[in-house]
Amino acid sequence: MLPINYSMRNLARRRLRTLLTILGIAVVVLLIAVLNAFNQGVVGTLVDGADARNVYLVAHGADQDIERSAIDRGYAEEAANDAPGVYEDANGRYASIEVFQVPPAVRFADSERFPGEYTAVMRGITPGAFLFHDSVFITEGREPRGDNEMIVGELAPARMGVSPEALAIGNKVYVEDEEWTVVGHFVAPGSQVEAELWVRLEDLMTAANLDEVTLVALRLDSAEQSARDRVDLFTSERRSLEMTMLAETDYFSQLLEVMAPIATMAQLLALLVLVGGVVGCANTLYANALSRTQEMAVLQTIGYRRREVIGGLTIESVMLALLAGMAGVALASAMGDQVLRMPMGAVRIAVGPEDIFV
Repeated sequence: MLPINYSMRNLARRRLRTLLTILGIAVVVLLIAVLNAFNQGVVGTLVDGADARNVYLVAHGADQDIERSAIDRGYAEEAANDAPGVYEDANGRYASIEVFQVPPAVRFADSERFPGEYTAVMRGITPGAFLFHDSVFITEGREPRGDNEMIVGELAPARMGVSPEALAIGNKVYVEDEEWTVVGHFVAPGSQVEAELWVRLEDLMTAANLDEVTLVALRLDSAEQSARDRVDLFTSERRSLEMTMLAETDYFSQLLEVMAPIATMAQLLALLVLVGGVVGCANTLYANALSRTQEMAVLQTIGYRRREVIGGLTIESVMLALLAGMAGVALASAMGDQVLRMPMGAVRIAVGPEDIFV
């Protein structure tokens, strides 16, 4: 058997080839980890973010596109107060009347550092939103209380394409020439609302000159189908409300169907990268062995058997692969969390051990 230190010396002796091989394998590991993290970030958010107890009341015909739903404010309040089976505790009734807006012209008071106009996702809320969206936690500042105050999700700056300093507490934000003041920051791990700007419902409706809201979000007291059926029956009987019920699980399933082709492409691309990496590495190692035929002949001449020479080459290849794999893992781990911008929010992509060692 060839000594292990012989294989180690060979790696050090051919430094350029060794470094290029390590770099190639490391890039393959990095790409596979990133593509896996992308798939898990997009699909995981839609699969894990749905709660079977949550339902949305939206306008008739808007169940395929919630953002286009328009409900009379009075009818929305009636539904929020009268819908059966809504969970209640000492904090109140888990019903949230909300408005979505994507204003095309968001500007900042510090126009020198942040010139131009940006787009953002704004959500007008009532106090019930903090009950329904129980993943939301204010990390700094407070909730909006006064006129034209807003709180900012942690992913909102990345969604808008600006640095977090642009939305620091106390900063002024101009939405369609209406001035808003940032009074707090919040997180909502695993939820799309983390990329939004939250303001009081009344303020957003006044600023946007709206008479209608987007939806009524309800947290039911049971995840059973019978609880959802009761709400569905309620909307059917109250025809004057002109609403239909959409389970959150169904809504997220619709979004997942839209994103499924992209996730499939990411998986296919990861497979292609893996196959290409394997073929490329095998070709490199084969070329390396061919260039050392004289060396292997000398080893056999001085008494080493063929299988021992092959064993030495195998050990050398395994050591090279381990070094390259560790380099790829280090690169993937160093990336940290990344944010993928989407039309109605953003998704956090974090490269974790499950992506690296898939």
